[in-house]
Amino acid sequence: MTTTQQRILLVMFGLTIGVGIAGGAWWLLRPPTCTLEQAAGEATAAIGYFKAPCYTFLWDLAEPGLPNHTIRQNNLGMHDEIVTFEKTPGTFRVLVLGDSYVQGLQVPLEQGFVDLLETRLNREYRQPVEVINLGVDTIGTDRVLMLYSVLGYRFDADVVLLATYVGNDVQNNSIEMARLRNEGYSPRPFFKLDAAGNLRLYNWTQPLPQDDHPAPVWLRRAQTQQPFVIVTPPAPVVVQQAPYELEYPVQLGLYLPEDDYWAEAWQITDAVLAQFAGLTAATDTPFGVLVIPDRRTVHVEDYRRTIERYPFIGTYDPGAAQERMVTLSEAHGIPTLDLLPVLFSAEQNGDRAYLELDGHYNALGHELTAGAVYDWMVENGFVPQ
Repeated sequence: MTTTQQRILLVMFGLTIGVGIAGGAWWLLRPPTCTLEQAAGEATAAIGYFKAPCYTFLWDLAEPGLPNHTIRQNNLGMHDEIVTFEKTPGTFRVLVLGDSYVQGLQVPLEQGFVDLLETRLNREYRQPVEVINLGVDTIGTDRVLMLYSVLGYRFDADVVLLATYVGNDVQNNSIEMARLRNEGYSPRPFFKLDAAGNLRLYNWTQPLPQDDHPAPVWLRRAQTQQPFVIVTPPAPVVVQQAPYELEYPVQLGLYLPEDDYWAEAWQITDAVLAQFAGLTAATDTPFGVLVIPDRRTVHVEDYRRTIERYPFIGTYDPGAAQERMVTLSEAHGIPTLDLLPVLFSAEQNGDRAYLELDGHYNALGHELTAGAVYDWMVENGFVPQ
């Protein structure tokens, strides 16, 4: 091999090594395609909920006549597009918090009422509007308040909307009944009321934000290191093994008649609504509550099948919890949207707004909710000026 050939080989080898090093450096230092902000990870872990960011999976709906669909989670692990804490200048931002009804995994993203609301607002107003979905399945309004106090406030929303589903949110606010349901809700943080009726936070395991926004300031003050002994309510009697059935239908979210555990759950719910209103008022942020009814309140046939399957519960008013939640919210001066009338109107027209097996909204339920929320926002001045 000549000297010239050796030099050429050395140059080629050097270039190869250089390209490899450069490529490796780019791979290590490249801008991430989807980053979960550390604060968001801590917040969701703290409330006992975490889903991988930017994860895509197939939702197996198992609902007759409806196809499965693909779920896209954003950089917070939420069912939404990619979001940032900072607002684009000139953007009007709405923050919607709640449980699985807000999350809307049962329908494609663009069919959820949060996305539909954003589309409608952008069509009707010149100012760009962003509607952020902070819906988390399996949590009640208590942990929604926690989520707002460690994460939601950072979005600097122009309007904050809390959606509460009366079918199980009140029960989820009770750590005792959550344990009774045995749905993996504990150990997790929870609220109890002190002698003065103030919310006290127990079992928080993650660091709390240290900035001076009213939401984290309040949560830090509410946190207690004192132990709390959880006395789980007595389990319902098993009346049948195959198929497995309990003495009363726990999945209905109903104790009939109301006992001490349910009474406290409603008291905690009331305090949570008041605290939400207080935190948003401290920053002059418009705040409203959307009350989503249980499907048995909307669909007469669902109610009939329930009392037929569980005859020992007798007859009950399926709308009582809906009315009570609306009354509690309005008593605090919170603008409140009762979604029962618009959904029941569809029932009277022969249309179904809830999935029969899953029990959540179907596409029509989301569409009706989006329209009702839009009209209500306009009526209350919760829109760009």
